[in-house]
Amino acid sequence: MMEPENKVEIIMSTPLIVVNSSTSLGEAGEVMLTNNIRRLMVKER
Repeated sequence: MMEPENKVEIIMSTPLIVVNSSTSLGEAGEVMLTNNIRRLMVKER
């Protein structure tokens, strides 16, 4: 479990990978596979 005093910069990976909310699930999956990540930030238009 993460400690409350942890800062985002300590636990996040860089660079931050972002897709638009209009990105298809298939495209988002490809981005995740290509970048070897399990979570993806989705930005509203």
